[in-house]
Amino acid sequence: MHGVNENGGLATAKHFPGHGDTAADSHIDLPVIKADRARLDALELVPFRAAISAGVGSVMTGHLNVPALEPDANTPATLSRHILTGVLREQLGFEGLVITDAMDMGGITVRFAPGEAAVRAVLAGADALLMPPVPDAAFEAFAIGGEIRANFKRTFGCFRAKNSGSEGATWLGRRSLRRLGRAQHQIWIGELAEKRRRIFRIVELRCCAIRRSVCRWMERNRAALCCWRFMRIRSRIRAKT
Repeated sequence: MHGVNENGGLATAKHFPGHGDTAADSHIDLPVIKADRARLDALELVPFRAAISAGVGSVMTGHLNVPALEPDANTPATLSRHILTGVLREQLGFEGLVITDAMDMGGITVRFAPGEAAVRAVLAGADALLMPPVPDAAFEAFAIGGEIRANFKRTFGCFRAKNSGSEGATWLGRRSLRRLGRAQHQIWIGELAEKRRRIFRIVELRCCAIRRSVCRWMERNRAALCCWRFMRIRSRIRAKT
């Protein structure tokens, strides 16, 4: 994780709340994690707690149904406010960027239309949506979502922002924008540190090359240097006498 951050990347912990113990492929359908909360705390959530404690910059959601955390059997973690806000934000204290897994996967698309899924993910607590299958449908859903849009505005305190790739508009939470800004800043800091390391390395290599050149020149001209030193010493002695 630290290596990724130090080299200009943004380390991501995934797939929250834990994708290991599944019998289905979330690319095709919605897997179910049947573990109870005690088991989740003792196993699935352990690496996420460690990553958050170490300062991970982002967490990717999983298209998983977890009955111990989300009562609705058709709601994946990606669209669950109980999981993204209740568990990840409030209980684990994560303040970084929440990114969805690809929204064009079967774990989402077999149950939700593209626009509805996009709105539900943001309402659940996601800051960035990865690969929505129909981007224009997502933009339109945010722009003309009626009651959903009003609920989103009341929940997050939002403003209307034109999207550069669409004639529609989308509602973006100020908190999500701040998290995106912090993530970009973290990447910029990592890139800056890497550039500094490269510059210092180049300077170091050039200094070493200069030293080697001087040493080689002194080796080739040792006799002349000895003669020059001798002449200087003799001239100083004569000057004193």
